[in-house]
Amino acid sequence: MHARSLAAMAGLAALGFCVAPVAAQDASRTFEQRFGQELDRVADTPDRDDDLELADEMVTASGSVVKTNPALTRLLCEKAAELAERHPGGHAVRIKALRRLARVSPRDRVDILSTAASLAQQRYRLAGESRQQPLGERLVALLTELAAAHEEDGERQVARLFYEQALETANEIGSERKGKVQAALHQLDIISRIEALQARLEADPTDHEAADKLMRLYVVERDAPAKADEFYFSADDKELKEHVSLANRSPSFLSEDECLKLGRWYRGLMESASEWAKPAMRERAKTYYEQFLESHTRKDEAYRDAVAALEALKPSEPARPRVAKRPSGSGGGGAMSAAKGWAWWAGVASSWASGGAARQAMARGGTGSGSEVSATVPADSEADGATSEPPSGSEDAPQASVGDGSDIASEPSGDGWMPLIEKVNPSNLTRQGVWEMDGDALVGKPPGPSQLILPVVPEGDYELRAQFTRTSPIGLIVLHLTVDGKPVLFRMGDRRRRKRDYSMGFGLVDGEPATSNSSTASMGEKGLETGKKYTVRVRVETDDSSRAEINVWINGSMKMGMGVHKSSLDVAKAWKRVPDHALGLGIADSGTFRFHGVHLKMLNGQSKPFGE
Repeated sequence: MHARSLAAMAGLAALGFCVAPVAAQDASRTFEQRFGQELDRVADTPDRDDDLELADEMVTASGSVVKTNPALTRLLCEKAAELAERHPGGHAVRIKALRRLARVSPRDRVDILSTAASLAQQRYRLAGESRQQPLGERLVALLTELAAAHEEDGERQVARLFYEQALETANEIGSERKGKVQAALHQLDIISRIEALQARLEADPTDHEAADKLMRLYVVERDAPAKADEFYFSADDKELKEHVSLANRSPSFLSEDECLKLGRWYRGLMESASEWAKPAMRERAKTYYEQFLESHTRKDEAYRDAVAALEALKPSEPARPRVAKRPSGSGGGGAMSAAKGWAWWAGVASSWASGGAARQAMARGGTGSGSEVSATVPADSEADGATSEPPSGSEDAPQASVGDGSDIASEPSGDGWMPLIEKVNPSNLTRQGVWEMDGDALVGKPPGPSQLILPVVPEGDYELRAQFTRTSPIGLIVLHLTVDGKPVLFRMGDRRRRKRDYSMGFGLVDGEPATSNSSTASMGEKGLETGKKYTVRVRVETDDSSRAEINVWINGSMKMGMGVHKSSLDVAKAWKRVPDHALGLGIADSGTFRFHGVHLKMLNGQSKPFGE
């Protein structure tokens, strides 16, 4: 690393960047303190090399604040990209700045990644043979990131085009990333099949064949037995339903016979699973066989069969198929030839960058927002391998920004989830309104807003999952969350009369309600639909500083996320009946809701009963 780069990072540390986050409003002032004079100096010289060197320092410095101060990271990367653009050899630094800028700019992520991928494509096509491998790897990673961003926006047809471009480049250079790109394309196909089956089931709730196929797709291709369980009552395959129910229980709570049954079942599913799903089925089978052997000590036939099955599930690593490297510019597989692919891609990227008609046309060709499940594949970090470019700090692996669900795209598998409804005693935990048990379901109803404390308190990072149906024509759902003892509500279904839509969001944030702060997202003109079953999953994570990340999935699709200072969180006085450190359920606007299930999973730390 350059001495000046080290000095830049030391200067930032001295200003407190590595110790505590700086408020967003101070970013401009802090940037001016550290780099203002340097910017003036390079502006006064005709030499562009010092512009590029300063840009590289800014990108390196941004790495020390990317997690704690997005506003300063954004400013550093924007200035670095501007400086690098002035230098004819500044593409590498500019691309690095743009990639990091995309991480802290979720709303502009697609446009920023489009520019970065366009630059990477140019570098790759113009490079000599010795440079094509490392530059091609970077291009594949960027195209994959761009495809994933479009997929998260619901533009799956556009995402497919960029995944196919990534696959073509991976084939050209023989990249090991090919498998990840193929897996992403496979998941897009699975999503289409799932949506088609769901449409059949919505049109005819007695379509048992569609329900059976949905359960099997979620179990095998999505490795999500909890999601499959949502179709339990519509499915007709008794054996499938029985195994799915067992798979949603922790292995430690299963009997020996049940563990053996699930081990054999998952081993059998491997035969029909795609090559991308086989590893998950293998791991599931191994888990249940190992659990069986842990408690079954008799060396009988069942024991010997389980040992033999485990041995069979541990094959040697299959050799990865290698693709012969194709000379640059030659014809070959993929969605289109290299020349045609670049011409098409450059035109689309140009139109996207300017917000032109091509992007709008592609968006209309997609499926729109609100896809049920996401097949996002995170890009790996990569080394540039450049020798003619000015040296720079190491390229950090892209991390999930707000709204990026790449690390947890599917529904939880069931392991580690603690059921809460069966622990609820409404007479002790009701704080407002009427709450009562109706069979296995918890029902909240008028008069007035309803609030209920959940019986378990998390101490650490956690996920809360609630399945519910609104059974009245009005009403909105409220989840009371706690973030290291600071309360915040997630509200879903608020009517915004000025915008003529419904919203979801967190509140209070910096004193602003869920309908009008930085987290607010539109649900469209329909809002919550009466009689429709929803699954909402919220993940709450904190770091060692004062920041927290809260992300929300609805029916398997990531809908919103927020990075926030914990000190900015609170709830309105009317909702203070649930203690700040506790979890709770709420209903506003006098609605009636039926909660089919509420589950808690600790990601770290521990939980304890409420009241202890």
